[in-house]
Amino acid sequence: MMSELLTINDVTKVYGQKTALGNANLTINQNDFVALVGMSGGGKTTLLRMIAGLEQPSTGKIEQSGQEINGINRQSRVMFQDDRLLPWMTVRDNLTFGNHQEDKVRQADELLAAVELADYGDYYPSRLSGGQKQRIALARALMDNPPLLLLDEPLGALDALTRLKMQDLIMDLTQSRQLTTVLVTAKSSVNYGPRYS
Repeated sequence: MMSELLTINDVTKVYGQKTALGNANLTINQNDFVALVGMSGGGKTTLLRMIAGLEQPSTGKIEQSGQEINGINRQSRVMFQDDRLLPWMTVRDNLTFGNHQEDKVRQADELLAAVELADYGDYYPSRLSGGQKQRIALARALMDNPPLLLLDEPLGALDALTRLKMQDLIMDLTQSRQLTTVLVTAKSSVNYGPRYS
């Protein structure tokens, strides 16, 4: 029997007079990879932001491991469409947030190797291509093996060939690390796995 990690119960989100998300219900088990596919403006990113604790539901509740999410969800990591790398930090420091403890640096270097950028730790983001920045953003989201990985249109700004390579990389890394993953995308042609909502 699969163990539930995340439950979304009758969640709505209203901004003023506009309902961005209405009566969402979803159960996600540990190690699931769930892709939420839909049109722009359909509430996918809003739901992801609520799971991350960046916004609160207007009604309903979201629980992770039996605990209601009421504020920043420190048991999750988010990878956004834009890389959000800090330009004044090196690639390695973007992963460790300046924490130079040996285990953090080792983990960062292992993740850089996993995303095929092992030699880029001392580079600054301005020297990287868009695809390289997204791989760094993915590595940063994977630091400390989060129980829940949230991906918000991580391939949206990439060219077709880079998108396919990143898609394969995401699948390989999330499966090998047995991460529970929720991805939102407007592209139904993207194939991430068995479960779509």
